[in-house]
Amino acid sequence: MVNNHDRNNIYAELYETSNDAPIHWSTKFGKGVKIGHGVVIEKGCVIGDNVKIGHNCVIKSGVNISSNKDIKDLTVVKRSI
Repeated sequence: MVNNHDRNNIYAELYETSNDAPIHWSTKFGKGVKIGHGVVIEKGCVIGDNVKIGHNCVIKSGVNISSNKDIKDLTVVKRSI
């Protein structure tokens, strides 16, 4: 599903996940988080408000990402930022 007013934004799509989804169920999301394709988020992560996570990123276990961060494509985040 894509927001009609924001079709050119690659992050605007909402993705349905299955039981094999690479985003761990324990992840806590703030408001306005945008996630690109192929993102893996391991267990125990906290993602703040208005965070953009680019395509094919990996967020390792227990990482906290504070609000208003922009994680570029192909980044591996190993510690809290």
